[in-house]
Amino acid sequence: MAGIPNYIESEFYYKEYQEHRFLFLPYSIMTGEKYEYINNDVIDQLFQLEQGKKYLFRTEVYVQSNAGSAAKPLYDGGPLYIELDDNGYIDWDNPQFKIIKEEMDFINENIISYDLIGTKDMTAMQEVQENAKDYYLVDGRWIDKEDYDNQNHVVIIHETIAKNHNISIGDKLDIKMRDSEYGVLLSTEKDKIEWRNYYTSEPKSFEVVGIFKNNRAAQYECMYIPESTMPMELGRYTGGLDEPIPVRVHSYSFVLKNAEDETTFIEKYRELLKELGYELSFLMNSIDSFKEASDPIKRSTAISAMVFSMLLILIQGFVIYVYIDGHKLNYAIERALGIPAKISGKHLVLPLVIFGIIASVLGGYTGYQKAIEESTEILSSIPSNVQRTVDFGLDIKYFILFIILSMLPFVIMLFLRIKQLKNSSVIDLINNNKKKKILQEESKEESEYIDMVKATTVSQSTEAAVYVKEEEEGKEQYIEDHRKDSKKALRRFSINYTLRSKVTSIFLIILAGIFTFALLWMNYLTIKNNELIEKAYKDSIITGDIVAKGSRTTSHGTGPIHRRHIDRLMETGLVEDYKSIAWMNYEELYIDRDGAIKKYEIGEKDKVHVFIKHPIFVVYASNKSYNSSDGIINLTDLNIIDNYSLEDFDKEYTRGYSKNGELTILDENGEEGFPILVAEKAMDHYDLKLGDKILLEPASRHRQLSVRTYGTIVGTYKGISTGKNYYGKNIVNEDMEVFIYPMEVLNNVEMQIFYSKIEFEFKQEKNKELISRKAEIKGIVSNNSFNEFATELKLWDEELTNVMEPLEKNISLLEVLYPVTFTLSIVIAGILVFIMVLRRTTDVAILRILGVKEKEVRWNIFKENLILVLIGTAIACIAVFAISIKSYPIDMTKYIIVSGGYLLGSTAGLILGIGKVTNKKPLEMLQVKE
Repeated sequence: MAGIPNYIESEFYYKEYQEHRFLFLPYSIMTGEKYEYINNDVIDQLFQLEQGKKYLFRTEVYVQSNAGSAAKPLYDGGPLYIELDDNGYIDWDNPQFKIIKEEMDFINENIISYDLIGTKDMTAMQEVQENAKDYYLVDGRWIDKEDYDNQNHVVIIHETIAKNHNISIGDKLDIKMRDSEYGVLLSTEKDKIEWRNYYTSEPKSFEVVGIFKNNRAAQYECMYIPESTMPMELGRYTGGLDEPIPVRVHSYSFVLKNAEDETTFIEKYRELLKELGYELSFLMNSIDSFKEASDPIKRSTAISAMVFSMLLILIQGFVIYVYIDGHKLNYAIERALGIPAKISGKHLVLPLVIFGIIASVLGGYTGYQKAIEESTEILSSIPSNVQRTVDFGLDIKYFILFIILSMLPFVIMLFLRIKQLKNSSVIDLINNNKKKKILQEESKEESEYIDMVKATTVSQSTEAAVYVKEEEEGKEQYIEDHRKDSKKALRRFSINYTLRSKVTSIFLIILAGIFTFALLWMNYLTIKNNELIEKAYKDSIITGDIVAKGSRTTSHGTGPIHRRHIDRLMETGLVEDYKSIAWMNYEELYIDRDGAIKKYEIGEKDKVHVFIKHPIFVVYASNKSYNSSDGIINLTDLNIIDNYSLEDFDKEYTRGYSKNGELTILDENGEEGFPILVAEKAMDHYDLKLGDKILLEPASRHRQLSVRTYGTIVGTYKGISTGKNYYGKNIVNEDMEVFIYPMEVLNNVEMQIFYSKIEFEFKQEKNKELISRKAEIKGIVSNNSFNEFATELKLWDEELTNVMEPLEKNISLLEVLYPVTFTLSIVIAGILVFIMVLRRTTDVAILRILGVKEKEVRWNIFKENLILVLIGTAIACIAVFAISIKSYPIDMTKYIIVSGGYLLGSTAGLILGIGKVTNKKPLEMLQVKE
């Protein structure tokens, strides 16, 4: 540790495996290499050391074996120790300490160094994908391609580094980058000689944007930064290395632009990569379930955009129609006074264009900002691996494009209407007699029919007044002759007026239909999207792992995870199934061979060269069948004696009494004993044989067994696998001397069971409840007082929540917008009908002058408009019903509420409009037009 306390305190391996034994070993514990610097003469010298004197030693921590610290020479070829003066002072400028100082500086340089890994897009790395179940965020976000492209000085660090140095998200780290021969920590002979001359950058400030943890392999010393922030002067970029850097295959990973392209990509590149010696593989993705949920919603959104765009165009057309119709006389007068059509047209449309632009800009800006706020809220709630702060600033070019697109149909319709006016006769525009000329050209029979209608009903324009003026003589006699048939004639007039006023009638029908369809469509989308989301929830499988935050084993010689976790999570009713590996360690082995019981004693086989290692008998058991498709422990090269099989490990085992009245373990047939599988290495180490009966017992200082009984070794195996880590290595070393028990046996012989791994699978139909109760479920695990070490539940649910939460937000937004849209449709329906009734003031006046009763006029106008509205709403209801009935039917009350609401608005507008035009004297109403 180079003897410098600050460095010792920052060395994670030292803190994790603190051992204070000072060993003088003539052989390497790990390799068996003979150390020439430890011999009998040196040992004799060590016994001559004086108490109270100060000596300088160098030690190396054996991390892998937890054996302690072993003495090494102060430097290569140097002495094992040096005597210091009484105060222990070392003058590093003294030539005799120069070599030692160089060695210490080299060691200290590594201690304070980290592996700085550059990445173009950390979100594309295989180990951070949720299906890999390896790296996961504790806080913050991953580095992404935007960081790489913009050379953002950001860094991702391990949770251990963050805790040891109290680093939080947003803190700044000054990072200085130093070269090495292979781009990693200093290790080679060249590094030892030349490391001071390697390129070293100036310190640069990096912001901590993410803190990660890994579920499988420790990566305490790793930090990740965008590769674009690494100085080009580093040797790995200049190509100045003596040897090429070895490329690790797992260091390269990528993400396809579209997950649907996976099959095509594999077919295209698999053989090419195979020729190069690489195997192409992809992590499992949920593209099918994602598309099943998202595609219908995307289609529905596109249809919604079309519906509301049509509604916008209709309203724009109505505004143009009403405005031009009310101001075309001014246009005609300007034309009659000699002003060119082009200038007159500008005068006519300029106010409408100015106010239209102002309204579009204000309305568009307000709507766009509102959309941005809602989008930001939706995206900010996504628990994504990226979790970037999205910049939703209002880009002027997009805003202008939005205004142009919204105004384009308005401008086109306005241009066509002005062109129509330009092609019309000025006299016709002033006299408004175009319809009269057409009528005069019709057949005599049709003319007589219209004459009768005009004598008893309203005309849309002033043609009725013109006609009445031309036929003033004798009109009273005509009306008197037809008074008895006035009601019938009024109805006939209404029908013919509706047919003649095609634009107005069709517009009223379409508007009622579009508004009703839009509201019903929003109901349909809400129902459809909710059901699609529910289906996506039920089709997804969420799993969770319990992760221990402390050492791999407890002080009681067990796995770090307590059985209580399983019991408490099962009590929630959310768990479908679980997989577990129980891990119990024992320190004593008793062998019953042919009735003779022998305790295993430490011998030569427990020597690791000169170091004596006390044996620990590791016992694994799983709640799942061994070597099964859904299992978690797989064994290779099995050798099982006759009359036994792996099925014997799945039997029910209970506590009972033997023939001698002793407490023992009985199988489901009441027979005494249970089967055990033993690794071949353990069989050789402990001199065991197939058929031996053995008893494994923990040290009394650790725990007591509830049943002390023997099991039979029924088979051996060579390798064991409990899953592979990201690097393709088994989580459990194949060479471990492991004993495999039936799970039920451990439950009966041990008072408490502890585990090394527990993986839960949750009920699909309760996924939604699980996510809503996530904090509670996680609390159940983290608040378990039975654990010696803190634990947490890591739910692998991001693939689901990343998709579902935005969709749920959209539905929530739709549910908020619906009542607003519903209210606006009622108001707009009333306003539009009110305006259309006001335009018939002259017609109402003529009817009144001709003697039609006020009540009949009101009822006729009311009925005429209401029928058109009913036709529009009926068509919309039928259309939506036909679309939804076979997929996501809408409740009939929704049809009644939507249709009734629009009819209510229309009725209110009709009542107000009719009251407005009929509550005046007929002559006053005729003067309104002037």
